[in-house]
Amino acid sequence: MNLFAHSSRSLLPGDFRIAGKGARNTTIKRAVFIDLDGTLWPDLGPGSILRNPIIGNEVVLRLRDLSNVGYLLIGITNQTYFGYRRRLNPISIFRYRSKMRQIIRKGILDLIYVCHHHPESKLSYLKTECTRRKPNSGLIEWAKEEFNLELDKSIVIGDRITDIAAGQKSGIAKRFLIANPRCIEWNISRSTTFPQSFTFSVFGNLIDALEMIKNETP
Repeated sequence: MNLFAHSSRSLLPGDFRIAGKGARNTTIKRAVFIDLDGTLWPDLGPGSILRNPIIGNEVVLRLRDLSNVGYLLIGITNQTYFGYRRRLNPISIFRYRSKMRQIIRKGILDLIYVCHHHPESKLSYLKTECTRRKPNSGLIEWAKEEFNLELDKSIVIGDRITDIAAGQKSGIAKRFLIANPRCIEWNISRSTTFPQSFTFSVFGNLIDALEMIKNETP
């Protein structure tokens, strides 16, 4: 393997996480897990974060409200951008990671957990049935183990039924689906197992979901 390929792989582990200052507060045991593309910002296709999607000021304010009442704010996301390419590009990887870190530095989220794997990835390095790729619950379990979170007091919010499945499998108490034309689309491997039934609440937008959490938090 040449140096170029080696450095590319070291920059792009299949799964990774970025943590901010809020994650250091080990007294917080509950979390709001938030999907990124299509939930925190518009879904602009693979690599949405590289296209400078807008996170509304009202969303940011409501997230801060939840942080103030004792929730860790955790992004959980499947990211297939690199899997659609036939080779790794260190410049794209650097830009991608920088964009993720900006979300943390701005205090919008405390942590972000990412899975790059996909069973149909063009890169053999990322082609696998990963237990951390939603609808599997691996990203949530990873956060739980690191921060000793109480998932029965936590919440998951997403724009796809795969987000709901991941939350339900991990035992998260409240699961909120943001309604859109693709929210129940089957966008995963046929070999993935789903719960026989789902329980969740539906919201028209993220702001309404965050407002409800704030109002119901003791």
